[in-house]
Formats: sequence, C-alpha cells, structure tokens
Amino acid sequence: AINFASMKASVRSGDIRKAFKCCMEAAALVKREVLSGVRDSTAGLPRVLTGDVHRAWQQCFLTSIYTQAVATCAPFEALVLITLGALSNQTGCSKHGIQDVLDKMQGIASASGNNLYMPPPTFDELLGLLTRLGE
Repeated sequence: AINFASMKASVRSGDIRKAFKCCMEAAALVKREVLSGVRDSTAGLPRVLTGDVHRAWQQCFLTSIYTQAVATCAPFEALVLITLGALSNQTGCSKHGIQDVLDKMQGIASASGNNLYMPPPTFDELLGLLTRLGE
C-alpha cells in the first residue's frame, strides 16, 4: 500500500509529502471502519490495503474543495479559479497581479480550444468575477 501511494504521488506531483498524507488518510479510514464495525479486526491488527490507499487518494486529492468549487462555477468563474491555481503552482506564490492573471487566463482560454471561454474576460469583467468569487 505504501509503494502504491508513493507511485501515485510521483506520477501526479512528485511530492512525497502527498504520499505520506495519503497513507495517513488511508490508516485513518481503516481505523474509522474498524471502530464503526464496517471492517472486521478479529484476525489481529487491521491492515491498510492498496484499495484503502486508492479511496483515501480520491478523498484527499480528487474531491478537494477546489475541485468542487470549479465544478459548481459559471464558465468564466471556473476559468479564474483554474488560472489562479495554475499561477500558484507555477510561481509558488498565492499573490498575483491583475495583468498576470489576465495574461494567464488568455493563454488558458486559447489553449483549451473551447469557444465557451472565448473571448477571455476583460479587465473590468475580471474585477467583477473576482468580486463575486470573493463574496
């Protein structure tokens, strides 16, 4: 299970901390199942299996609050959130200038090839989107 978590983390991000977090979440998941009676522990200590790691990985990283937020947004709001996430991943910083956000949004919108995001928002439209998302 630990090897599975480390391989998944290396494929997704290369960050070993995510593998450790996934293993901790899988262990907590198994513990909750044992305490609630869903999983039998009469054969000794319960073991964390590959399937447990897979479920923990999905809970931790695939159903994050950001993924849920993007899924429920209007298209341009989702584009703003995706742009901010991409800039944060790219720079390692969570603060960005408006022009940086506009430039990145234009690049992402163009690269997506989806007419839903074209033309990308203007400066005034972006300020409106950010105001709505901030509420």
